[in-house]
Amino acid sequence: MDLTAKGKALLSFLKETATIRRPRMPGYRSEDRVLWFSGIPRDSQEIRSPFLVSPPDDSSDFWLEVKKTPAPARKPIPQALADWVRPEDLDSPHKEPELKKEITVLIEREIPDPEAPPEAPRTIKETVEEIRRLQDHPEIDDAWVEYFVNHWEPWAEMMRRWYKIYQVYEDVDFMRRRLEESEERFELFLGVGLLQWRDSTDKTIKRHLLTGSAEIVFDAGRGLLTVVPAASFETFKLDLDMLDLADRPRLEGSTIQEKLEDLDTQAWDKRKVGEILREIANRARGDSQVDEDAFEPARAADGTFRVFYAPALILRERRPTAFEEVVTRLLDNSDKLSGDTTEPWRRFLAEGQPLPENDSGFIDPEKEIPVDHEYFPLPTNAEQRQIIQRLQRSPCVVVKGPPGTGKSHTIANLICHLLATGEKILVTAEAPKALTVLRDMVPRDMRDLCLISLGSSREDQRQLESGVRTIIGKKNRWDQGEHGRADKKIDDLEKDLRLLKEDFSKVGRELRESREAETFSHVLPGGYEGTAAQIARRLEEERERYGWFPGTLHEKPPFPFNQSEVHILAEMYAKLTTDYESELQCNVDDFSLPSPEEFRRLVDDLKAAEDHYSQAQDKAEPRKFSLIQTSPKEDLERAAQALRILDEHAFRTARALGNLAEKVLLDLILGDNVRWSQLSKKGSTIIDQIEKLLEQVGGLK
Repeated sequence: MDLTAKGKALLSFLKETATIRRPRMPGYRSEDRVLWFSGIPRDSQEIRSPFLVSPPDDSSDFWLEVKKTPAPARKPIPQALADWVRPEDLDSPHKEPELKKEITVLIEREIPDPEAPPEAPRTIKETVEEIRRLQDHPEIDDAWVEYFVNHWEPWAEMMRRWYKIYQVYEDVDFMRRRLEESEERFELFLGVGLLQWRDSTDKTIKRHLLTGSAEIVFDAGRGLLTVVPAASFETFKLDLDMLDLADRPRLEGSTIQEKLEDLDTQAWDKRKVGEILREIANRARGDSQVDEDAFEPARAADGTFRVFYAPALILRERRPTAFEEVVTRLLDNSDKLSGDTTEPWRRFLAEGQPLPENDSGFIDPEKEIPVDHEYFPLPTNAEQRQIIQRLQRSPCVVVKGPPGTGKSHTIANLICHLLATGEKILVTAEAPKALTVLRDMVPRDMRDLCLISLGSSREDQRQLESGVRTIIGKKNRWDQGEHGRADKKIDDLEKDLRLLKEDFSKVGRELRESREAETFSHVLPGGYEGTAAQIARRLEEERERYGWFPGTLHEKPPFPFNQSEVHILAEMYAKLTTDYESELQCNVDDFSLPSPEEFRRLVDDLKAAEDHYSQAQDKAEPRKFSLIQTSPKEDLERAAQALRILDEHAFRTARALGNLAEKVLLDLILGDNVRWSQLSKKGSTIIDQIEKLLEQVGGLK
């Protein structure tokens, strides 16, 4: 039975089955986000792209760069025109504002007071509405034309230009935020070579033939978004799954893959892209047409197989193609494997039949790792030890359990054990979050020996490179002398572990002996036979008969201390000098100690005061702080009292004078009180004059 040929046939069948069962998506869906490069402004300094310049810069390492800029400010409309134009019309750059034909304003006019006596007529002011028509105010037309031509139109032009840039920035930022929220759900790629065609099944095809994975780098400080090839980018991929199987071009023997490798990330090279697209189109249909200069897609598709350059940035939900990609890679590497596959795969292919005798991948089922050879840094249990033992008998073990039952904890222990025994481990998960949780569970020292890749972004790539550098650094230090120190430490730890195991065995043996003593049958003088418990029960039954015997035959009581207590007394006696004995005999005056709660509060107050003192010392000028430290306590208390009085006066002054109080107090503190004294005298004089005038007015009444 040739397991290699059988495996290749099975993989081919699985790939074709997955391809047939996967639903065909002829075009981008409404929920997909597509940014066409044809809609990006070309004459903007805020947007850069090798796709938008001619000739393009072949050294560019990015596909698109857009910078956020503030919206241009509109000059305020003159007050005379404010009532003649609607504010919402002024703020819209896409529609020219118009003056109102007429407006209604409120004016004041004087009318006779109807309540005034005839001998003393007077007038009052009344607010009334007045309609003003534009035709009666030519000065409004002139002012509007001047503002519209010199200010509004230039602003609207800049605003329309800014809005186009802002829309591009908003689209790219939306894609970035969506990827950050759920990278495992969405994918971002650059597409070139848009196919627009109504196929034989009357499906409208509108998808790119060449796609390259992309990612977005965000510089928050500069407000800069840069679209670059993803860290996992290898080459542009040929995307044909939107075509029916009967319509897909036969690419056996083509040079498309070599041309894609030569293209690399330079999808702005229309000549290279055109050669690839023409080869694909010619192999698909005889009447196909390729336009590598067409930057925009066609308005509608027809029965002709048309391919346009039409570059675009697309964000869409990931398609379930991971299984096909894995199977394809296994097929591509099947010739290199030459039978060197995993034990579970070989057993699966054998379908229950015994493996060939020359199969060396099987492990002796009798071989087990003893319990004392497990290296678990985290708390363990019998199930984890059972997994290790089963791995010695079987090439695969399935561990199942609902959330929260310790699967990640178990995997962390298994990683450490297998690494310690020289094994190589690969841990995969459906989502990066699971790997993040597992990474945090692995001890730091073991984590530094692992290469961790949580995604395909450049940040994940940098973390992977950092892990490689850490491992290389550890190896260099290992070669430079750390090896000997580590061996000595391992020997010491092994010795300690051996001693602990001996103690563990001793305790276990004593426990077994104690248990055996309970079941061992004794034969004692006096006719006592049986287990210790049985003999004890017999003695209890005979207590009344033999209870007259004294409990002890010693004339003197036993010594009250054991050996360790005697050593303590001896050490205390050696320290009991004459001075120490005199000190112990001194009387202590009667005083009350604070309660534990009160003492704890005092300690907290002391700590808070020390913290306040430390903060004040850091903020204060050294000269002023030194002056405070050297001043007597009485002077400081008087100064504090004076400052409190000054603060109270300042508060009252601020209520009376408002913002002017700060300047008045500052001048008075600095000794500049001449100006304010003069103003005070003048104010008093004016007040006296006002009071006299009021008295005169009162006399007239």
